Amino acid sequence: MAQGKQIAPDLRKLVGYGQPASTPSLQEMKVIWQTITAEADSYLEALTPELMETHIMHDGKYSDENIGTLLMRNLYHYWYHIRDTILLVSPEAEVSLLQVLSA
Repeated sequence: MAQGKQIAPDLRKLVGYGQPASTPSLQEMKVIWQTITAEADSYLEALTPELMETHIMHDGKYSDENIGTLLMRNLYHYWYHIRDTILLVSPEAEVSLLQVLSA
């Protein structure tokens, strides 16, 4: 979105929000993941503090939040899901997480 590129144009149809449940091949998802993360890495490495204060354009209008805020929201979103995954695998980890968060 920030680069104005369609890196994996069929991904949303395949596994996007509101789509029917599917089980794409692990190899296919791995290739898409590697492609997307390589593009993201080059974009993120080029970001400067000044660029993070600018707003990206999407669907012909500028975002309400600047790039830095969008990046932080995305990070928090991932952390939320990582926490949920940890708790699913190891419910006793909740005590440790609560101790860290309350410190």
